[in-house]
Amino acid sequence: MPIPAITSADKLFTEVANQLILIYGANEAQSITDYLLEGTLAVTAKERLAKKPLELSDFDLDVLEEAVKRLKNEEPVQHVVGYGWFYGRKFQVNKEVLIPRPETEELVHWIVNSHEKPDRAKLLDIGTGSGCIPITISLEAPNIQCEGWDISEAALKTASENATKLGAEVHFKQVNVLEAMIDKGAFDIIVSNPPYVRDSEKPLMSKNVLAFDPGLALFVGDDDPLIFYRKIAGLARTGLKNGGWLYFEINEAFGKEMKDLLDSLSYSNIELRQDINGKDRMIRGRVG
Repeated sequence: MPIPAITSADKLFTEVANQLILIYGANEAQSITDYLLEGTLAVTAKERLAKKPLELSDFDLDVLEEAVKRLKNEEPVQHVVGYGWFYGRKFQVNKEVLIPRPETEELVHWIVNSHEKPDRAKLLDIGTGSGCIPITISLEAPNIQCEGWDISEAALKTASENATKLGAEVHFKQVNVLEAMIDKGAFDIIVSNPPYVRDSEKPLMSKNVLAFDPGLALFVGDDDPLIFYRKIAGLARTGLKNGGWLYFEINEAFGKEMKDLLDSLSYSNIELRQDINGKDRMIRGRVG
């Protein structure tokens, strides 16, 4: 059904949401519609509640109808509008980077709250993607000088653009961590959210992840699901200063294995944390 040009914010919301309900269900369709209308037409929830009159141009209608078409194909709304929210900030996202997740916000919150001291510190984020981790930390904790690595040139371009738009000073570098070395004692903090979804878990995932998120940043073979963690934890043993901290976001299925891994490499003060949903999702360990 065509979207009418003369309408109101509440009626437009209902019209779009109704087109998405069969695919997403009522609650998710409404959340997506809110996100879409603000991201494409700057129509806010406040205007919807006030039943603000709207007169949409032909261009507006074309944009909206194309967006609804993409959503019906289960493309993430963040890709449709071009940004995702992370720690209260808009980050440009696309098919080259993961959409920032709430679990990663919890990891960043842990780091920021644990390193508020005024002393200058250096942080490395391995597998930086959109740059949401080092950019947010540099803005929330100006005492921390941040660097981000990624194997993907396209991801690093997105990360650099995000840093520029948000006014963050972060150095980005193209690195394949499986072949990398880190100078001895170069960093006070190393953090990573590496690929941790096993290939065998693909059937459990939704189309909007499988078809639109970069597999390079998501998946790891079932034969060695901790390959990136083992490599990074080994590098960090010497790459961190004495007293430095290593942080990981992890697959909920491998909490015990990750504790054992860090213990086997002589990390101290190992702490496994659950996310807001009660799943093992973050771990840290200290060098020295």
